[in-house]
Amino acid sequence: MATHSGFANDHAALITILRRWDRRWRAQQTTRWLPRAVAGALGVGLALAIIARLRPFMLVTQIAWLTPALVIIAIAGCIGVIWLRRRSMLMTARRFDVMLDLGERTSTALELLEGQIYADADLLAHQIEDAKFHARAAHPREALPLTITRRDVGLTAALAGLLALLLLLPNPQTDVVAQDAAQAAAIEGARSDLRQITETIASQQGLNEQERSQLLEILQVN
Repeated sequence: MATHSGFANDHAALITILRRWDRRWRAQQTTRWLPRAVAGALGVGLALAIIARLRPFMLVTQIAWLTPALVIIAIAGCIGVIWLRRRSMLMTARRFDVMLDLGERTSTALELLEGQIYADADLLAHQIEDAKFHARAAHPREALPLTITRRDVGLTAALAGLLALLLLLPNPQTDVVAQDAAQAAAIEGARSDLRQITETIASQQGLNEQERSQLLEILQVN
């Protein structure tokens, strides 16, 4: 929507303020949710480690490689959701009117500047100056502190410690998983050998079509 003629500079200044506040809000959301995202990924790794101790499931080395990957995915997802999500400037203004106790001043000024609300030049100028005054007097750093709570740090540390302990302690299921993997590899190797033998025999001269067909059926089954 076109900016109200004669107030382009005021509109640009207001947008600049809103974008600065929006960056501060996104940074605050990052400090709030990033430790929780990491804790969630560690929780998944811990659950996998517990399951792996109760029944043949995964090797310790697999969990040790998978968990950091989950943490990286959680971090990337958290940052992506927070920083790539877009909102209109009007929605942003309404959010900060509430958060900074501005009494709908910035959102109203933005609507007036963009022609969504009609007002004469004197009222518009007064509303803009009032919004700019209160915006300069606002304290976004106090309203949006960049802090990480001790609870989140403690939870993340506890999950990481428990996971490390489970990965370091001997797992009674490790031998079972290794045996299952070896058995599966042996079975697959035997099947491969059988295929090769069958193909070799089927390609030999002197076989009639019925014998060759039977051998090929065996090959397809295995």
